[in-house]
Amino acid sequence: MKYALLFSLPFLLAGCTTEATVLPKETVKIKKSSFSITPSTTKDESQQQRTFFLTGTLDRPLQLKAVQFDDTEPPEVLIDKSIPAGTYDRTPFQLTYDLNLLNDSHAFTYSLDTKNGIPETKTAYTLPQNVQTDSGQFNDQKQTNASFYPLLLKRYTTGESIIGRSIDTLSSPHLKVRKQEGAILIYLTKSR
Repeated sequence: MKYALLFSLPFLLAGCTTEATVLPKETVKIKKSSFSITPSTTKDESQQQRTFFLTGTLDRPLQLKAVQFDDTEPPEVLIDKSIPAGTYDRTPFQLTYDLNLLNDSHAFTYSLDTKNGIPETKTAYTLPQNVQTDSGQFNDQKQTNASFYPLLLKRYTTGESIIGRSIDTLSSPHLKVRKQEGAILIYLTKSR
């Protein structure tokens, strides 16, 4: 029975006709969206102000965050704003850092120049008493399609000197600070 089935299979298939349809070849290009953040290179910007240019298409929103890290407290979120998805054409995002030593207060002012962006917003916070701060480090590197982009790193200490890391070495928004030290990190990250 087994052999009879094997011999009859070619005869069954011989009675069937097949027609092949040849479709024209088309190359489909999958375009990956590109998005970049470029710091301004203008010389007239002060140590406390920087403009970053957003260029390209965002497929999902960006989150603007400012987090304060302290050696004795859990991280505290100072700013958490969403930047909408969409297309940006060298859209300026401005970040300013203000310091008032008389009140031990600091403030960040940020704005995104778009019709549906972030209007100028000021966020103030108070540092611990008797701290020394550095002048802050703005990121001066262009990045394309990055999921984490640090904008500003501001460090402080209640000790004698600040030992810290450069903003260029940061690869994630998680900082570890030493005893008597603290830092404020402002960054952009892609929403999930």
